Amino acid sequence: MNRKFIAYFSHDPETNTYFGTLPGIDGVHTQADTIEELEIMLKEAAELWLEDMDSEDKQYLPVREGVLNVEVAV
Repeated sequence: MNRKFIAYFSHDPETNTYFGTLPGIDGVHTQADTIEELEIMLKEAAELWLEDMDSEDKQYLPVREGVLNVEVAV
């Protein structure tokens, strides 16, 4: 079964490095030199993490994730 997760990333211009995390899976985070490489590395990290996870624990993974844009008056 394939599942989709939201990934958050940031870029450090000083080191020209991208940092990424999957907030739906605690402990899955990595860094890379490009966005493309970051996506691959996050996928590999998530697959390894889920492979080691007990079936019972997998039921607590997010069923539905998304991103909402919230507009706030300043």
